[in-house]
Amino acid sequence: MRGHAAAGLKNTLILLLLFQLLRFISIKTQGKELVCPARVGRRDTFDNRLSSIIDGLLFLVYFGSTILLVLYDINE
Repeated sequence: MRGHAAAGLKNTLILLLLFQLLRFISIKTQGKELVCPARVGRRDTFDNRLSSIIDGLLFLVYFGSTILLVLYDINE
């Protein structure tokens, strides 16, 4: 791929702001920090707590946004 070496970092600020927004939503709705659902089992790696349905939905929003941003960059 030709181009600038930092081209992959274009979406970093957007994704960081989105993560903070989703974290805020998680704290307001659950009273807990946002955790990433684990592949094996349902426990978070760092906090060792069960992930909830809200955690899973917010993770899907974040992951979907990441995919959409990457696909938008490819089509430019």
